[in-house]
Amino acid sequence: MRHKLIFLVLFIIASTAVFGQSIMKTAEDTTFVMNRVYYPQLQIKMSISFLTSDFSVAPKVVFKKTSEDSIRSLIRKEPTRADHFMALSSLLIQRYRTKEADSIKKITKDLYMNDMMRNPADTHAIRMLANIFLGEGEWQLAQAYFQEITRLAPLSSVGWNGLALISMANYDMDPAKSYLEKAILLEPDNVDNYCQMSNLIMIKAIYDLNKYDSTVVDTLSYKGFVNTSFLEEGLKKKPGNPTLLAMLDALHLTAIVYQAFLDNADKLDGHGDTVSFKLRPKSKEELNNIMMRMEERTKKVFTDREFPYSCLMLAAFLNNDPETALSWFNKGIRYNPSSQNLYENMTGICALTLRKDCAYHHQLELDSIHPTINNFLMTAYFYYLDAHFDEARVWTEKVIKMEPKNFYANLGMAALLTRQLKFKEALAFLEKAAAVDAQNSDVLMLTAVLYLFDNAPLMAKATFTSLAPSYPGYEVDEILKRFFP
Repeated sequence: MRHKLIFLVLFIIASTAVFGQSIMKTAEDTTFVMNRVYYPQLQIKMSISFLTSDFSVAPKVVFKKTSEDSIRSLIRKEPTRADHFMALSSLLIQRYRTKEADSIKKITKDLYMNDMMRNPADTHAIRMLANIFLGEGEWQLAQAYFQEITRLAPLSSVGWNGLALISMANYDMDPAKSYLEKAILLEPDNVDNYCQMSNLIMIKAIYDLNKYDSTVVDTLSYKGFVNTSFLEEGLKKKPGNPTLLAMLDALHLTAIVYQAFLDNADKLDGHGDTVSFKLRPKSKEELNNIMMRMEERTKKVFTDREFPYSCLMLAAFLNNDPETALSWFNKGIRYNPSSQNLYENMTGICALTLRKDCAYHHQLELDSIHPTINNFLMTAYFYYLDAHFDEARVWTEKVIKMEPKNFYANLGMAALLTRQLKFKEALAFLEKAAAVDAQNSDVLMLTAVLYLFDNAPLMAKATFTSLAPSYPGYEVDEILKRFFP
């Protein structure tokens, strides 16, 4: 999932073109165009984690120093019991012994597979395999196993919940909502189902908002994205449930974030200085009330869970208090030193308040903890913003090495090479990206740019004009005025 956190929007470009003599005479011209096409929209991506595992009120498993010996002792007594190996793998992950954990996970997978072959109706083995594949990003395999659970256990919500997670991870929100509605219908007293539905609403809200440029945001209505009715229904069945109450506050916080976007869109166009929010009096009052309740939760039910700290970080940021946001980050990270969510939030807050050293520090730390494609792309993007193109290229190449056909990596490499006036080198990457999604609006935008490079002004003007409805008008207008006065 990518699903991902507060952080900056990735750059996306692509095209197919043949380069020739350009009407763009200087590097200054190139920078002018690229800044308007690729300059980041400094929009906040809210990355509060509402995963069931974090929200559940069930006590966390705390491994003592002697637990590894105890688990290994159990393995010696029952060397074919997959659950023992799974417990050992989880413990090693908590202790950041990733290579050992991966080795144990392979054994675990084989043992669960053997269990399933002996008994094809072993729903426990099937569920554990589904979760393993889900964690590894093997979507098709995970989907097949969760579908099998829905067949073998039609009255359980487990399979539907898993299918929803896969859909959410792939930003396919409508099926995810349908799956979770089935899960809630099957097990209306299961709090985790409500948690996952809240998670879905959060992710969809983030995804929908960040599809738009800041000049379009003010046409949206956050009320259409933030739906609390299912939580209110859950609270009728479980009055006073601490998890559902916390989720309700979190959704209300989401509404405040949207209102902040709507009211401060002019400050989020990517061309200003540090972001400073002006909140409506009602939003300010509700935000402070949510902060008080969230702070109380850090002392009681959710003391060692990261989600209230993420909420408090975001709330402090909306209150224009980045130092307090940093304080909440430092408190939350004690309970989860490897939290992607907390690091993403802090990186975004630092970047949006123009504390570059802080942003780089947290982003590079995140890369070392979670060496994933999304994190590498974000690091490349940070370097791109600072015009450190060689460094940005190094991080983008890491992604291409991991996933040669990655859409954003190929687009990013093309952007870097274009900024460096290396048009022929950029062409191969542009073609790879366009092969994935030739109708993407950013593909068409760069096509127009490349018409300029290829000295085809009429085609360039026509393409720029056709893109005006999907791109901020001032960007297109400024380009047209400069090159087609």
